[in-house]
Amino acid sequence: PSETARQLGATLASQGASNVAPCGSCHGPNGEGNAQAGFPRLAGQTYVYLLHELNSYFDESRTNPAMSGLAKAMSQAEREAGAAYYASLANAPIAAASAAATGANSRARQLATAGDETRAVQACANCHGPDGIGEGALYPYLAGQHASYLTATLTAWRDGTRHNDPSGQMPIIARALAESDLKAVANYFAQLPPPPRRDDELHARPPASATGASAVVSGPHGGAGAQAAQGVGTAHGALTGGGQGPGGGGAGTGGGPGGSATGDSALPSAPASAASR
Repeated sequence: PSETARQLGATLASQGASNVAPCGSCHGPNGEGNAQAGFPRLAGQTYVYLLHELNSYFDESRTNPAMSGLAKAMSQAEREAGAAYYASLANAPIAAASAAATGANSRARQLATAGDETRAVQACANCHGPDGIGEGALYPYLAGQHASYLTATLTAWRDGTRHNDPSGQMPIIARALAESDLKAVANYFAQLPPPPRRDDELHARPPASATGASAVVSGPHGGAGAQAAQGVGTAHGALTGGGQGPGGGGAGTGGGPGGSATGDSALPSAPASAASR
């Protein structure tokens, strides 16, 4: 996206347009979201992912009482501009949760880093990167995303009110999770610090889905108190916790590039006056 598009996005975020409310009224002046209201953090998600979500609201493969109407009121150029602007924003550093805090719920940590073979649930890290920092252009970061939003979007995958995952994996995973698992995973990722800005990382290396057998480590990386990886697979399956890589089930080479989106940090949620998840 061009600088002109980014500047238009900045205007939409702060001022809105004649038929579009300012994005910042729900998602904060710096794309930090609103934990209490359940509005997701947008800053630093990838341009490709953010545009995918806005277009999903437009074509109703993802629905929300406010966002569907807003996306339909925006032109394609405006949707591209909004995605460009929020992708360019860096998350302010936040204090990393202690190893004791992130490991307090052992079940959540298991699901995040290794999955659950008994439920055929792959590790969240297999698509969303170690420590939930994101992986590839379509897989959003989960680290630092608000627990209220992650819980709501996992519920939407489970209930079928959201169905815009190209790989088709998120509804399957969400339905396999117990209600306690769903909330525990949301709280687990909310404690982790978000990456500063994902698009910078993507410019430095290709998305994992661009290669047929890119290694994906199902576990957090580096840092004090980090746990060793508990499962290693490929971008297309063959992994600890169910064999359901981003491109669908398979053993290494099956499936195609997908867009798994747990807790997909979508672009603008409903304004505070509307009932929204």
